[in-house]
Amino acid sequence: MVFAVLLLAAGGLPQSLASLPLERTIPLDGPTYHVQGLAVRGGKLWVTSVDRRNQRGYLSEFDEATGRLLRSVQVQSGSKYHPGGVAIDGETIWVPVAEYKRDGTSTIQQRSLATLSVVREFDVADHIGCVAATPAGLIGGNWGAQTIYQWTRDGLQTDSRPNPAPLAVQDWKFDSGSLVASGLSKSGGEIRWLDPESLATQRKLGAGVTDRNVAYTHEGMEIAGGKLYLLPEDEPSRVFVFALAAQQRSGGSTHALQEGSLNKPERLEWFRDLGFGMFIHWGVDVSLGSVISHSLVGASADYQKRYFEVLPRYFNPDKYDARKWAALAKLAGMRYAVFTTKHHSGFAMWDTRTTPFSVMNTPYGKDIVRAFTEAFRAEGIAIGFYISPDDFWWFHQNGYEIKRPPAPMTTTREIPAMREYDVRQVRELFTNYGKVDVFFIDGPPDGLREEAWKIQPDVIVTRGAIETPEQHVPGIPMDTAWEANLTVGDAWQHKPADQPKSSAVLIQTLVEVRAKGGNFLLNVGPRPDGELSQAEEARLRDIALWNFVNHESLEAVRPWVITNEQNIWFTRKKNEPTVYAFVTRSPWKLGEKRTITLKSVRATAQTQIEILGQSGEILEYRPDVKPKTTFTQDQDGLHITAMTAQRMYDDRRWDKPVVLRITHAEAALKPPRVVTLDRNGRAVRGELLSMGDASQVDTGFEYRPRKGLTDLYEKTEPWRSLPLTPRTTTGVFTAELPEGDWEFRAVVKHPLLTLYGAEK
Repeated sequence: MVFAVLLLAAGGLPQSLASLPLERTIPLDGPTYHVQGLAVRGGKLWVTSVDRRNQRGYLSEFDEATGRLLRSVQVQSGSKYHPGGVAIDGETIWVPVAEYKRDGTSTIQQRSLATLSVVREFDVADHIGCVAATPAGLIGGNWGAQTIYQWTRDGLQTDSRPNPAPLAVQDWKFDSGSLVASGLSKSGGEIRWLDPESLATQRKLGAGVTDRNVAYTHEGMEIAGGKLYLLPEDEPSRVFVFALAAQQRSGGSTHALQEGSLNKPERLEWFRDLGFGMFIHWGVDVSLGSVISHSLVGASADYQKRYFEVLPRYFNPDKYDARKWAALAKLAGMRYAVFTTKHHSGFAMWDTRTTPFSVMNTPYGKDIVRAFTEAFRAEGIAIGFYISPDDFWWFHQNGYEIKRPPAPMTTTREIPAMREYDVRQVRELFTNYGKVDVFFIDGPPDGLREEAWKIQPDVIVTRGAIETPEQHVPGIPMDTAWEANLTVGDAWQHKPADQPKSSAVLIQTLVEVRAKGGNFLLNVGPRPDGELSQAEEARLRDIALWNFVNHESLEAVRPWVITNEQNIWFTRKKNEPTVYAFVTRSPWKLGEKRTITLKSVRATAQTQIEILGQSGEILEYRPDVKPKTTFTQDQDGLHITAMTAQRMYDDRRWDKPVVLRITHAEAALKPPRVVTLDRNGRAVRGELLSMGDASQVDTGFEYRPRKGLTDLYEKTEPWRSLPLTPRTTTGVFTAELPEGDWEFRAVVKHPLLTLYGAEK
């Protein structure tokens, strides 16, 4: 097995593999016979092969680093002994095994990755040469991929059609929203990125031949960990691995989300200017104080029956007044609001004809969504709708077990009837409630976002088209629209014993998100009676006080050349040379004078600096003091001396960020650029893309325990550091992590500041 790493141009995919140099080779251990398919995960390779002489098929597992054979099992079944292209799906792998003839039949096996034993299988009346696992199910091609089939994971065929792509597919994989196919065309080997529904070619890459004159794409292919793996039949067998890290840096998951997006660029700019929004989670189970919707998963039949039939009788928010919510949101500086029209339970909060499981069949009996839209629109706040495509009530009514991905048959991609049901609901929401500015789709967006764009082309689809990290803030800025979604406490829906974050922490999070170019969508959960809890209202009013002073530093701003210098964070006005410096995590007493030095900001002859909100002329009860902000600029930085002179609290202490406005500012440094690449076993890689204006920097890595979905609400542990290494040139650098499941990021230390790559 040969292992080669090829870097792509940052501008996108190359036109041909022939232009890229091979770096190293690793031979594959043991007999491989005639190789067929390839899968890669977690430092291991799975290869299917056929021994035609003895009519046996094999699924073999190898160590990726050394090429050593770890284990192998036979997969033949009667006259079917020809395995094909395989697909990893969760903790299993799909293996098609066919008769060795063009018009033969096949068995598609689902095998455990842990044991390689068969979990289930189903028969197909054609020779299936390869399969891919998509969110909607399985997709496969027959001999030469002349006919394309689709099945559910239970083996139900849902489609068959001629292959429109002029490519005899040998292997394919579903990756980042595209079906990536490798195979042979009239012009030779090719890799094509296909639309998974239409199979239209999105882009292609000429593959060429190996040094043994065999097409690179003649047999197995995989995309994993930012790498393209090719397994040609040119014995002794080799796998060629092309690193796609450069393409991931220019796109990655964001590119996949944006594929096919109809979000208008000018509307995305408008959305980025908003900066701060209110998220509202509220469902029928608020009466219980439980997690919203999720208690239905794994619940007994009795619990589910009472949830759907009994709980609606107790939903009666008689104190609901959306005007009060809207007024508070406006004061807090929230410029858009997103309401949960329907969460996973399927309970609709509007007057709908699609389901009886709605607010209209409760003691309250009024359209909550209409009151929300009218009240927030009256305050000049943009309207946003949240919807969950997954619908537990629909599952219950249609005989499906209530469960969540990655379990099969749980999403609209696998269940077209549920998608059609959701689309009807989207049609109601986008037709009956006036202009909708923002749409948050908490599940597969396919079909739903297209319906929304069709009815209201100006709507911005957030989740489903842009990055929307949940309950955390990414470590690096993004020069595109993105939105962080966090709760005031730990719960999305009202929980009586919830522990709210302090208003200082929430404001610091808001500042960090804006410094990194994102929007902050802060969630509240109304009580069963329709009012916000005292704790949530108190936090919003404290935020309102801070915003009343500092709102200009968050509206229509973009990231500065760096996000922060220690506890001082920055934003810049979108179309002006004005920088805002937020002094955080440092309570500032009224009348206290401080001097801070900024390394990244340079003053000009026109620069003026002042603390937002105060005149700089008067300090209460001290006519002898003039609290004017002053500054000097020298080679060591911009030195600012300022005094807080506006009393916000009775005790004259202010634990919220103090904001300095710096006009006509210039960048005082060119920061270095570093990216986090990948991990192979304990080995991690990063790349220093630019030294910035420094002749030497230090590079290394930080790591911390990785949090899974079930750990989402536990406190995040601090980063731990590996030793730094001095560098005088750009390039790739490596290190080894301790044993364990770690999240990690690359680090570059400039003489004036430390910067990070993305967490992985």
